[in-house]
Amino acid sequence: MSRRTDNQLRSAIAAVERMLLTEPSATEVLSRCLSQLMELFGAAFGYVYQCRDSDGDAIPWELVGCYRQDSGVLQEVENTCTSDRMPAAVQPRLLSGRCLFDNDIGDALNPVPHDHPQITNCFCIPLVDACYIHAVLYLCNVDGGFDAACETRIRPFIAAANCLLRAAKKRATVKSLTLADTPEFSLEFLDALFNGVLVINDMEEVVMCNSAAASMLGIPRTEVIGAPLKQFMPKGAPLMEQRLIEHGTGSCAETSKCATVWRGVTTLRANGDKILVDLSAFELRRRDQVLRGLVMNDISERMKSATEYHSTLQRFQVLTNLAPVGILQLNRNWQCTYANDTWCEYCQMTPAEAKGTGWMQGLHIDDVDRVLDSLRSETTLSGAYEGEFRLQSPLGKIVWVKANACSLYEETGETSGLIMTFNDVTDHLNNERRLQEIAEKDQLTGLINRAFFNDRLELALTGIERFGSVVLMFLDLDEFKLINDTLGHDVGDQLLKEVADRLRTALRKADTIARLGGDEFTLVLTNVQNLSGITAVADKAISALNQPFVIGERRIYVTGSIGIAVAQSKETTTKVLLKQADVALYKAKEAGRNQYKFYTAELDKDADLHIHLRQSLKERSRRDFRVVYQPQVDAVSGKIVGLEALTRWRHPDADDVSPEKFIKMIEESGLISEFSEWLFEEIFSTITSWKRAKGPIPISINLSAKQFRNKNLAFYIHQCCLSHGIEPNRIVLEVTETALIDDPGLAAATLKELRKMGFSLSLDDFGTGYSSLACLRDMPLQYVKIDRSFTKDVMDDESDRKIVSAIINLAEALDLKVVAEGVDNLAVKEWLLQHNCNYQQGFYFYQPLERASIEKLLDIAPYSDAVVHLDSGTG
Repeated sequence: MSRRTDNQLRSAIAAVERMLLTEPSATEVLSRCLSQLMELFGAAFGYVYQCRDSDGDAIPWELVGCYRQDSGVLQEVENTCTSDRMPAAVQPRLLSGRCLFDNDIGDALNPVPHDHPQITNCFCIPLVDACYIHAVLYLCNVDGGFDAACETRIRPFIAAANCLLRAAKKRATVKSLTLADTPEFSLEFLDALFNGVLVINDMEEVVMCNSAAASMLGIPRTEVIGAPLKQFMPKGAPLMEQRLIEHGTGSCAETSKCATVWRGVTTLRANGDKILVDLSAFELRRRDQVLRGLVMNDISERMKSATEYHSTLQRFQVLTNLAPVGILQLNRNWQCTYANDTWCEYCQMTPAEAKGTGWMQGLHIDDVDRVLDSLRSETTLSGAYEGEFRLQSPLGKIVWVKANACSLYEETGETSGLIMTFNDVTDHLNNERRLQEIAEKDQLTGLINRAFFNDRLELALTGIERFGSVVLMFLDLDEFKLINDTLGHDVGDQLLKEVADRLRTALRKADTIARLGGDEFTLVLTNVQNLSGITAVADKAISALNQPFVIGERRIYVTGSIGIAVAQSKETTTKVLLKQADVALYKAKEAGRNQYKFYTAELDKDADLHIHLRQSLKERSRRDFRVVYQPQVDAVSGKIVGLEALTRWRHPDADDVSPEKFIKMIEESGLISEFSEWLFEEIFSTITSWKRAKGPIPISINLSAKQFRNKNLAFYIHQCCLSHGIEPNRIVLEVTETALIDDPGLAAATLKELRKMGFSLSLDDFGTGYSSLACLRDMPLQYVKIDRSFTKDVMDDESDRKIVSAIINLAEALDLKVVAEGVDNLAVKEWLLQHNCNYQQGFYFYQPLERASIEKLLDIAPYSDAVVHLDSGTG
C-alpha cells in the first residue's frame, strides 16, 4: 500500500503530531507512540524502554510504558523491567536505526518485562536521530507476524516521533535559574570559592572582596575594599557602572531574581596587565541595603588554550582534508564526532549527516554487521583494527576500502573513542582481479586455463579421503581442425566459446571445467559416489555438443570424444591421472569418436606400447624390428613359388605384440613413412643378396592405406628397385580394400603407374572390407588373396565354403589369380585344390622363418622360377 493511501498510518502520525501543542514530556510521547503503533498493527502486547545518557560502552535504559490490547481495547498495565541497559549484542544495529524482527531477536536479547504473556513474534523499533538514541519500542504477538515491509511502512511515523522526542529533550535541559533568599555571606564562605567575588554598593565602590578576587586583581584585599570599580576597568572600555545600571533597570519582573552574565570582560591588574574574566552580576539585600555582587571567573588561560585548540583543530581539519584517505573520529558510544572531506566523498554524505550514528549508513548493507562486530571485538582486545570492506553511497556507488582503526585513551586509561582511516582500494582490487583472471582464466572462453587447472586438480586430489573420488574427463572436439581450415579461425573461436557455455550447463557449480588449449577441454568432478553419476555427466556433455551450433548464418555440427579417469585414493598423482584420461581419450577417438571411454589398465598397456614403438623407430636404430619370410607353395607340385615378407617387433620392455596391432599403431602415430623406409631397405637388401646366391625369388610387400595418400609413392618404390638393381616384375605390391576406398581416384592413378612400371598388384584380404566388383573391374590387379578368416573354417562352416567358392569363381571370371592364406591342415589344402585354388600359404606348408633359416630352406627345397608375388604385411 502506498503511504499516501495508508489512512491508518496517517491517522497515527497525526495523533502523535498533535502533541506538539501541549509540550509533553518524553515519557508521554513514548506512551502515545507505543499505543498508536499497537493499534496500527493490532499488537496484543507492547512495551517501551527510554534510553539515558551512556555511562561507558553500555547504554542504560528503563521501562516507561507497557500496554495490553484485547478485542481492540488498549489498556496500560504496570510492570517491571528485566534489564537496566541495552543488550550489547544488538546495540550496534539499534544505534544504526535498523529494526529487528522475530528471527533477529533471541530470548536472551529480548528484554521482556516480568509480567508478560507468551511471546509468539516481536518487532523491535529503535527511535534514533543523528546524534542520540531516544528509546526502543517492542510490539509483540501480531497475527501474521512481521516482515521488512513493516519497517518501510512506519518510517514516516518514526521521523515524527523523533521530532517530538528531540523537542522534549531540549525542554528538559532548560533550567530556570532563580536566586533563593540569600543567606548571610561570610568571608570564610567567600574565601573558599575559586571564583573572585566583589560586592559593590550603589556608589560603585567595593565593600567586600574575597581572596580569589584580590589575587586576580594583583593587590591586597585591604586595597581593593573601598576602591571604585572603574579602577579595575581599562581606558576606553564601557563603564561598568552603566552596565550595572542597565542590569538594575532591566525588564525582569523581579530584579533580585535576575542574573546577568558578561563574557570576556577585560579587567586591569594592579601592574597594568589585562586579564579576561566572565562577570556574573546579581543583587542581594543585606539588612536594608541593596548591594550588587560580581562573580569573576578568570578565563585568560582558558581562552589561550581555546585559541591554541582552535588553531590545532584548524590545522587538523586542513591536514585531514588534504590527506588522500577518509578519516573518521568516533567517541566511546560509536558516534561520529568528525568526518573529513574524503570520507564524505566516498559515501556521498555531508559532515553533518555523518555525525552521530549517521556514519553507519555509509557502510554497505551486506558488510555492516560483520564490520561493526569485528571493529568492536578487535579494538577491545588489541586497540587496533584492520580490514577490507565496502562503502556505499545513497545512489548505490560502491567503494572498496582498506580500513585501519586505533583506539584513543583518556588519562585514566579508559577508551574514549577511536580514529579510523579509509584507503580507496577499488582500482587496486579491480587490477588484482584482472591480473588474476589473466593468470587463471582462458581469455577466449573465460574458463580456467591450463596453469590454474593443475592447481584445482591437485587440490581436488588432496580431498579424496574427505569428499570421495575425483573424476577427470578429457574432452576433445572431433575434426575441429577441419572447421578452422574451411570456415576460418574467427568461426572456430566463436564455436569454442559456445562449446564452453554448453559444457558449463553439464556440470555442478562445485565442479571445474577448463580449456587447456586448442579444442581440448577438461572437466573435474568431485564428491562422486557412483558410476552412474559419472556417466550422466558424460552423456550430458556429449548430448550438449550434438545439438547444432548457430554461428552467423551457419548451422555447424560438431561432436566430441571424452576420456575418463577416476582417482579413488590420495596416492593417485596429478601426472598419473592426466595420463590415464589422455589414454582413454585416445581410445574413444580410435573407437569412432562421439563417445566416451573409461581408463582401464589394458589401455595403459596400449599407451606404453605407443611409447616403446616410438622409441624403437626413433631412438633404437630400429633394431627391435626384424623381417621374417613365409613361403608360398604350389600345392600341386609342392614347390615354393614365392616368399611373403612379414614384420616382427619386440621391445625389451614390452610383451609380444601381434603384427596387426603394432602396424596399426604405427599408422596412427604418423610414423608409417619412417617405418616404410626401413622396411623397403631391409627387404630390397635381402632380395639383392638372394638374387646373386639363390636366384630371383619373388617377394611380396604390403602397402598400407596411409602410404597410398603419398602421391610420390610409385616413384619412391621404383627408385628403391633401381638403386638395388631389382627388376620390378620380381615384386608384388599388395593393397588392402581400405586403401582403395579412402581416395579411389588417387588409388587408381597410383596403381596404374605402378603397373606401368612393371610391378605386380594384388588385392589383400579380399572379402573382409568394403570391396566392390567395380574395384576388381577398374583396378589393374593381377591377384586376389582369400583371407584366412574364411579358409580356417572352410571345412566346418557352410557359409565360408560358399564365400571361398564364390571368390575363386569370380577371380577366374575376371582372369585374376587366387592365393589362399591360412592353410593349416591337409583337409583345407585338398578342398582348395578341388576348387582350382593351387597357390596356397599357411602353417601346413611352412611357418614364417628368419632370414638365415629361409636361406637354408631355399638351398634344399625345390622352388619354381614362376613369378608369384604375394603379401609382405602382417601375416
